[in-house]
Amino acid sequence: MYSRYANYCLDVLDYLASGMTVDEILDDFPYLTKTDIRACLAYAADREKAQMVVYTNETSTVSL
Repeated sequence: MYSRYANYCLDVLDYLASGMTVDEILDDFPYLTKTDIRACLAYAADREKAQMVVYTNETSTVSL
């Protein structure tokens, strides 16, 4: 679903993380739309959910 956005999503996320506003990004890259930027955020969120790691404390013991 997001393959169209995968090529530039990392750049968009880097720009947002560096403090650029959505309007600044749209001014610099007129071929992008607000929908494209939202899709990049959704893509990143989906990837993060898919790569979620749950840590457990394997060294602790439980006495019953």
